Amino acid sequence: MRQIHKGGAYVHNGLHEEVLQQFIRMIRDDVCPDQATFASVLKACATLTSPSLGNQVHSCLVKFDFMSNVFAGSALLDVYAKCGLMKEAIRTFEQMPTRNVISWNTMLTAYAHGDGKTTISVFEEMVKSGFAPNSVSFLNVLASCSHSGLVEEGLQYFDLMIRDYKHVVKREHYACVLDVLYRARRFAEAGEMMSRMPYTLDEIMWVSILNSCPHVNLANIYAALDRWDDVAWVKAALREWGIKKALRYVKVLHTWCFMGRHPTLQGVLVAREVP
Repeated sequence: MRQIHKGGAYVHNGLHEEVLQQFIRMIRDDVCPDQATFASVLKACATLTSPSLGNQVHSCLVKFDFMSNVFAGSALLDVYAKCGLMKEAIRTFEQMPTRNVISWNTMLTAYAHGDGKTTISVFEEMVKSGFAPNSVSFLNVLASCSHSGLVEEGLQYFDLMIRDYKHVVKREHYACVLDVLYRARRFAEAGEMMSRMPYTLDEIMWVSILNSCPHVNLANIYAALDRWDDVAWVKAALREWGIKKALRYVKVLHTWCFMGRHPTLQGVLVAREVP
């Protein structure tokens, strides 16, 4: 039987519906899908978050005896996880005869946005199973700690990533840890990390910071560091990026700085909260 390999090109160009249409034609024409075809189809299902299509492709994986393939299994797991079908995702994961770092990371990603304790549990199980976590694994754990408010755990795994696994800390990892610290209002520690990290704050980091402490005057962040020049930079940067949500905080910053002649202003800034 002939095999078709256009699916990858379709996925690469964002033509996910075309991938699925091609797959349907293949099945109707009695063409045998291969690993590359299933990878493209499952990627399309995950992107479109279509659980019904995912179930149908799952049936095809069983029919064509691909369920023992670790890459196909990981891709199917990704579909169920992104569709929010955790029972199906867990069942698929548990039934996989072999696993790799990708399949473990997919499970970590599935839990990362709400279930911090389970994410950590899966991470520890991954390590006990003999798999070395990569930077994506740690990013999932840090993101989970951020969303779940697990401050000490987040700092612990951040340190573990650097000290024991020697991974290069990327901007995304710093963003997660800063988010953890700001949510806990540990501004001094966050400020110290900001001064040490080899990256400048970008739009994503600023949005993360602003979303982490919506009820706290943004002046607290730099007032604790006496970095008043950065206040002006924040205002200019946010205007340039067009982040309207943040401007109300920046205006408060600007007003306090402009009128900053009170001898106890710094203490007031640190203590005051925006209603």
